[in-house]
Amino acid sequence: MKVLVGTYGKTVHSWRFDEKDNPVPIGVPELVMGYTKDGQICETFIEARDELFGISTTEVRAARTAAGITTPEAVPGADSWKYGYSLSYGIINTTEETKFPVGATC
Repeated sequence: MKVLVGTYGKTVHSWRFDEKDNPVPIGVPELVMGYTKDGQICETFIEARDELFGISTTEVRAARTAAGITTPEAVPGADSWKYGYSLSYGIINTTEETKFPVGATC
């Protein structure tokens, strides 16, 4: 957790949230982020999640504090989305010039 706390909650998802029942990932990967501090999500959602999974956010926070795990400040530019800039992925065909042997099979 001491390593993960500094990653600022970003990950790449290749499964679309609205097509979670597909057996393989489809579509362009998306850079997404997780909640990184109090106040970013309503307390009733946290309470419902805690009840659903049988956990206590209060106890988890206390355990992290006791272990000396603290949240670092965000690196400048890591939250560029706040200022209207966001990164996205795209598919670029770089195989236009690729020549495959006649009769090649997979």
